[in-house]
Amino acid sequence: MTVPSETFDLPPELRARANEITGKYRMALAMQMAEELVDAGVPMNLSFQITVGELAVSAARVAMMACVGLEKREPRRDLWMKRAEENFEEAREWFANLQTDGRIDRCPICAEPFKTDDICATDIELMTCHAACLEGSPVVDLDSGEPLPEGEMHTYRYGDENPAPETREAGR
Repeated sequence: MTVPSETFDLPPELRARANEITGKYRMALAMQMAEELVDAGVPMNLSFQITVGELAVSAARVAMMACVGLEKREPRRDLWMKRAEENFEEAREWFANLQTDGRIDRCPICAEPFKTDDICATDIELMTCHAACLEGSPVVDLDSGEPLPEGEMHTYRYGDENPAPETREAGR
């Protein structure tokens, strides 16, 4: 299947396949990058800004690989700028929906709202969850993804902006 790399209007079946594959990684990768920066002592707001910049650099490099490396042509900057604007507006709508639906402050497993005294843990895919909801899930090393033999997950009080470094996550 040959589709120019900058054709963002994909046929519906290809868009559905692409979303199915990339949807698993979009937020997880960004959140993991930001979380590791916070764990290294970078303030949360700067961690998000750095993450956005690094993901933009990665997108530009992938564009170069696709256009220059594979298709032997220069990328169309106008299409990339247009797509960036569309993504920004989509992201604004996505976040507004999270806020109005209240999902931003709910455990993704039990759907109960978080309270400030809740004990939480971070799932490798779902992010912040009630620790009790993750009981029985394997606990993995963030760097290797390998299960930890002792299996003790790191917990923290909901709302702590900087859970302890070396966070171990539950893998589902």
